[in-house]
Amino acid sequence: MKDFKLVEHNLIPLSLFALNISVVHLLYLLFIDNILSFTTLLVFSSTIVLVAGVIRKEKVLMIPGALVYTIVLLFSL
Repeated sequence: MKDFKLVEHNLIPLSLFALNISVVHLLYLLFIDNILSFTTLLVFSSTIVLVAGVIRKEKVLMIPGALVYTIVLLFSL
């Protein structure tokens, strides 16, 4: 029951929030920046991991996806 509360009440809203920002960031990078840059690759991979984590509802995918995207976002400022 504790895992269910953690995933349903904390990780899914966090992942959806990070996913919303990462999709917009990915679109920006694809249209404005170089498509083959390392930042674009990291944002794309974290977006895919976040989507998979939300669909499968697995904390093993949601936590690293949100952390990687947060780190990428902090270094791209």
